Amino acid sequence: MPHLNGVDFLRSLDSPPKVIFTTAFEQYAVQGFELDVLNYLVKPISYERFLKSANKSLDYFSSKNNPQHAVNSIFVKVDGRLEKLIFDDIFYVEGMENYISIYTNRKRMVIHSTLKAFIEKIPLNGFIQTHKSFVVTLDKIKAVDGNMLLIGSNEIPLSRSMRENVIRHILK
Repeated sequence: MPHLNGVDFLRSLDSPPKVIFTTAFEQYAVQGFELDVLNYLVKPISYERFLKSANKSLDYFSSKNNPQHAVNSIFVKVDGRLEKLIFDDIFYVEGMENYISIYTNRKRMVIHSTLKAFIEKIPLNGFIQTHKSFVVTLDKIKAVDGNMLLIGSNEIPLSRSMRENVIRHILK
């Protein structure tokens, strides 16, 4: 970088992201680790070293989604007010273009959001997409009957393309 090196750039950020430095200069390694970088790769980078660094990063981000560290709720806007939504209360979520219906153990909430945007806000473990329009809580599934899942007294569609992945997660 012509006017600023990676170490100085990272220092200038209020909330720096997790990064892997790749450089031809070993002298910045100590400074990089003081900034809590995930890894420091010196060029030329061997495939084995790159793979080890990528796996280390994967382990780091996977542990961030571990239920021990995960947030158990978010606030969603329902009828003009913010309501706390506890992830354990969710049975399933149905997408309807720019809105979603969230079915919990107490009620149905309709919020302005896409299903994709909502999926990005919930923990990766515990939920699974079963259809282009449905996400369910794995531990709320009572039965699988053909291309339908039974959750409470509701039947949720299970698409052919997602069936194998859903069954694999259920049997874990």
